[in-house]
Amino acid sequence: MMTAMLVNQRQSAEFAILAPTIEVANNSFAPSRDMVKHEPELEPIFQVQVHVKTITHRITGATLKVVAADANTVSGKKSVGTLVDELWLFGKMANAEDMLREAIGGLAARPEGFVIYLTTQSNEPPAGVFAKKLQYARDVRDGKIIDKQFVPVIYEHPPEMVRSKEHLKVENLAMVNPNFGFSVDQAFLEREFRKAREEGEESFRG
Repeated sequence: MMTAMLVNQRQSAEFAILAPTIEVANNSFAPSRDMVKHEPELEPIFQVQVHVKTITHRITGATLKVVAADANTVSGKKSVGTLVDELWLFGKMANAEDMLREAIGGLAARPEGFVIYLTTQSNEPPAGVFAKKLQYARDVRDGKIIDKQFVPVIYEHPPEMVRSKEHLKVENLAMVNPNFGFSVDQAFLEREFRKAREEGEESFRG
């Protein structure tokens, strides 16, 4: 989203990170705030307002706001770019589909606009808007739906690996963890993986 702010040419453009909870909103805002704080080239360009979780481009007036989702915060949005964080949690909200539709409605007047749906997997079977978006992404990936403006990037084991239980092997962890061994500690994940497997199916699935 910070990159989008830098390349954006629309004056006073609105960008938003939509989070399902205040905690997720805080986690989403912190990296952007720290980018500005610790990068000398960014500090003169952006103003950070921590109390309202807003970052403003000093030249274009574009803003990036991080908000915890509810009907009041998304109503009337005219965002150029929206990142929906932890979509699986939105899947547990009864009104999430209508809320997201309201949040991205401004794209009709923003031809350069975009939406990013970002999520980890649910610890329960996918539900609600998450299940719908996940299935749509799979269908586009598999060629069942043609949508040239939708780019699915899904890290999951293929069905044949799930059927053969190959997905339960620790050596296949990296297939669904793109940061495995980089920002995610490999030894820690492998240890937790083995512990969960020993504690039973419910713990392992979670």
